[in-house]
Amino acid sequence: MPKKSCDSKKIVSSVAGLTGPAHGITKSSDSDASSFNVISRRLAEELHNMKSEVTRLKRLVETTEEARFKERFVVSMRTREVVDLKQELIRKNITIGRLTKENNELIRKSNEEDGQDLQKVVDSLMKNVDGLEGQLSKTRGENEALAVEKQTLKRELLLAIGAVRNQQDDIKRLKNQLKGQEHKGEKENASIIAKLEVLLAMSSVSLQELKCAVGDPLNQEDDMAIDEFYNNLDFDEEVIQDLKRMGFDFD
Repeated sequence: MPKKSCDSKKIVSSVAGLTGPAHGITKSSDSDASSFNVISRRLAEELHNMKSEVTRLKRLVETTEEARFKERFVVSMRTREVVDLKQELIRKNITIGRLTKENNELIRKSNEEDGQDLQKVVDSLMKNVDGLEGQLSKTRGENEALAVEKQTLKRELLLAIGAVRNQQDDIKRLKNQLKGQEHKGEKENASIIAKLEVLLAMSSVSLQELKCAVGDPLNQEDDMAIDEFYNNLDFDEEVIQDLKRMGFDFD
């Protein structure tokens, strides 16, 4: 069977002929026309929406392509940076190797020079051994003389220690006498007693220094006696300030 023609112009003319008055077909009613207009508007809206969607999809594709291009560009730049860093690392490794070699050479030369200098020092020391032995003998003689002088000085220091102890006994005796006469001049006696206690404290320090100079540090009995003396001191503020100026610590 022959195929039917699908020519649009023929279809339009045929439809127009069917609707013409020659065939006795009347025009559509107003309701049909209104429905046709509604359908036309809907089709137009759908077509507009489809065009908008197509436009949106085109923009999305363009945006995606642009993003992919930028991403490829960034990857390319990062790849370039990695290559540059690798080259820089190679250059630095070469520099480190060269510097290490130069440093090893300097260390070798320095060790050789140090060895030569050390040998010179040893030779010089060996040459001076005889002179040093003679100086040592002389020093021994001087030390023996110093030992004699030290014994003499020690005897003098022991005499000084005895004198300080006698001074302490005199101060204590005078202080006791004044305490027994407090009713005769309480204020004056108290001031004198305070000054005597200052002298006694100073003599105790002098005694300690003398014994240390002799090489005989305070024994336990002396140490406890001095501690007890300081713990029992009862000075007024003026005397305490005087003692602080002398270097005593009352805090």
